Order: sequence, then structure tokens, then C-alpha cells
Amino acid sequence: MYIGPIGAIALVLGWLSLYRPPIFAFQSLLVLSVFAAAAGIVFTALGSATIIPADLFVMCLTLRVWCCAAGRMYFLEALRFPSPGFWLLLATVYGVMMTIMSPLLFNGEVTVITFSRSEGGLAQESTRLFGAMSITQTIYAILALLTYAASYASLRFQTSEGIDPARSVAGAVRLLACVHVGLAMVDWACSLVHINDALKLIKDGGYIMLDHEIGGLKRITGAFPEASIFAAFTITLYAYFLARSLLRAQRGDVLLTLGLFVAGMLSLSSTAFIGLATTSAAVPMGLLLTRSAANVRRIVLHVTVTAIALVLVAAVLYLPVSELFGKQIAAFANGLLFDKMSSTSGVERTSWNLTSLRAAFDTFGLGCGFGCTIASSFAVVLVSNIGIVGTAAFLAFFVGALARGVSAPGARAGVLGRAAACAVGGMIVCQLMIATVYKILPIFYALAALCVVLGERPRHRRPHTRIDARIWLLPGLRPRAAAVLPQPLEGELP
Repeated sequence: MYIGPIGAIALVLGWLSLYRPPIFAFQSLLVLSVFAAAAGIVFTALGSATIIPADLFVMCLTLRVWCCAAGRMYFLEALRFPSPGFWLLLATVYGVMMTIMSPLLFNGEVTVITFSRSEGGLAQESTRLFGAMSITQTIYAILALLTYAASYASLRFQTSEGIDPARSVAGAVRLLACVHVGLAMVDWACSLVHINDALKLIKDGGYIMLDHEIGGLKRITGAFPEASIFAAFTITLYAYFLARSLLRAQRGDVLLTLGLFVAGMLSLSSTAFIGLATTSAAVPMGLLLTRSAANVRRIVLHVTVTAIALVLVAAVLYLPVSELFGKQIAAFANGLLFDKMSSTSGVERTSWNLTSLRAAFDTFGLGCGFGCTIASSFAVVLVSNIGIVGTAAFLAFFVGALARGVSAPGARAGVLGRAAACAVGGMIVCQLMIATVYKILPIFYALAALCVVLGERPRHRRPHTRIDARIWLLPGLRPRAAAVLPQPLEGELP
């Protein structure tokens, strides 16, 4: 076992979070989520199984929240009925249960698709419903639940004291976007001078790096193992800053929106092109339909610029502006987008979806469990892994988080809540196109928790509970002061 450089930074930040307010831990989690190809901890005895820094820090965030009575109360409050967290808890518990029960009920009777490490990571059919991927995906599902609940608790500390978390969270997201765009530009600049290992320090997680060229152009992956995951993360942030730009135009937000758009285009991923087109249309329409306080003039300008760009692209592709140039661009677009399903990769991924859907029917809609089968769409992954019950529960969690974010009261909190809801929706749009397993990047659950917290109004004001972090470093030490219990409001029975 060894700890990577970014993993060491995550542990240091986790140690510092014990001395800092809980919002510091939430901000650190957001920034660390960009290092998705870095090694947090690598377990060499388990076949080089890797925990990325963000998932490693989730444990520190959970520890920070559980250091005091109020934090434990908020953590459990995140999972109570009928909040969105309850449905995520239900989906996770049901998925874990089916991971344990499906080999006993359907082993040898259901055909699934799994990755084989012995075959170089290739997908193959199998009738075995439990393997190493089942264990790792179950752990990731539990970590996702912890990410949501701990993020909710850290944010509730702020709102329960009457402090608006919008300023601190918005600053952390801006820092995250700057780091993400900066790493993408470094990757792009290095590709121009044929330097392939410039970001090797933050890509030491042992993942298979899929950054090959298309048409002589290198696909930009930034700090991610492949272009499609990079595109999903980029579109998540792009939807966030596009909503902020339309709701409250600030120069920094507009520049980051343009930078994220360019970074997504440089990835040369069909996920990026489809996702950017979808979010560019869905975000302004969603803001108008929800009657958000958006500037209609900005939305009209955005739609006009987008329409002009699409017309120019169509003119280059289909009009005889320049026959040679047009044919080259058209051939590039056909290979990347329009002929995607007829390619070898498209045919293979279609077969994954069909086999996984057949597995869902063979298990009578109960599901095979986490990681028992893979697919090429998050919708198929949900149905085949956690069945109809788990899919309905996850859908209730997703819709509930979106509804809370859109309905966030207040001027600053309303802008942040709607932007976070757009980001959550943007991530799901990308996952519907590329997801092979249940795991989603931690930023999805962190922003979902932000939506829920901003959409709620705390019923009590509870003073911030400070802890003596030394009790976690030196066994036997006790905190100097007992935890402060919630006090009833004036006129309320104790």
C-alpha cells in the first residue's frame, strides 16, 4: 500500500478540517473532485485497487461531521423521510441487498457483461453474478451516500447559524473551475509540443488512459483518465456557470463559461458535443419555465448566439463553401458523431446494453446488484443493477434534489441553488450517454446536497459546536467542553 502525492494532500486537508469549520471540508471536497485520475491510496495486495483523493477525503469529511453531536444530528437528518437523501439511502440499501442475494437466487441463470482483468480489461459475457467489481462498486455506492450526507451536514452548520453559504461555496466552485480549465489548457499546450507525460504526477492512479488522437488531433483529458469523463465534468461546471451568467452576469462567471465551453470542445468527445448542445438549450429554457429571476435579454442573446453558431457549423458541413475543407470537416464529424453507433465501439456498447437489459428481465426486475453487469448508459445501469425499485428510488432522489435547488429562496441563495440544480442535471445528461457502472463523480452528490440545503428553511438556530480535534489524534484525551445541545426558540416548550 502506498499513498500518492494528491492523496497525501487530501489527508493533510482532512487533518486540517478537524480544526476548521465544516464548510472548509466541503470546499476541499469540491476542489479535490477534479483529480479523478490521481492515486489517493493504492492497495497493492488487492491488485492495485485505487481510492481517488476525493473518495479518500469523504472519510475525513464524515469524521469531521461526526466529531460533535450537532453534526451527527444533521448527518442523520439528511437521510430522514421524506427528504431526497432517504431515497438515496433506500437505493443504496436495496442495491447492497441485491448484490448479496442475486448470486444465491440467479447464479448461473443470468448472462451479464463484466470486465476481466486477466484479459486486459476487456468486457466479456459471464453467468457469474459476483466478482471483484461487485465489491468495489458496493464500496463506491456507500461512499456516495456518505458524500451526500456529510456534505449536507457540513452545509447545515452554516444555515443553522443564519450564515448564507452562497459566498463560500461559490468561491470554491470558481476555484475548482479555474483549476479544471487550467489543467485542460496545460494538457492542450503540451500536446502541441508533443509532451505526453506533463500531467503524469496527477495521473498516477493506475487507470487505463484513453487519450488517443482523432483525425490527427489529440483528445484533451486534463486530470481525467479519458475524454468522456473529462467532458462530463466539464459540462457539469459549464451548466453551473451558464446558469449563473444568465441569472447574475458577472465577468468572472462569463469568462469561466467560455473557458469551459472551449475545454469541452477540445476534448473531441461526442459526449462533449452532445452535452454542450443539450445544456446550452436546456439551461435557459429551464430558467424561463421555472420563472427564475433571469434577465430575458441575456437569454435571448445566448439563444441567438447559439443559433448563429449552429447555422455556421451546418454551412461548413453541407454547403459548398470550400469543397476540400468542407469534406474534411464532414468526414471528421461523421466519424465522431453521426457514424458513432455503426463503429466497433458503438456496436460493442449496444451489445452491452442489450445484455444488461436482458439480465434485468431475467431477474424479474429485481436487479443483479452493484457491479454485477456493465452497460453504456446510466439508465440501463440502474435498471440492471438495482432493479425497478432502486431505479425509482434514485429517480426520486434526483428529482427531489432538483426541485429543492430550483425553489431555493433568497437572491444569492436562489442563484446558487438554480445553478447547482443545472449542474446536477448536466451530470445526469452525460451519465445517460457514457456511464458503464453505478459510480458517479463525487461532485454530483456534493452539489445535490447543496440543492437540498438551500431549498430548506432550518426550523431552529443551533450554535456552532466546536470540537477539540486532539481527541482524534491522541487516544485517551477528552474534549475540554461538552457539546452544545440545541436550545429551544423563544416561546417554545423545552
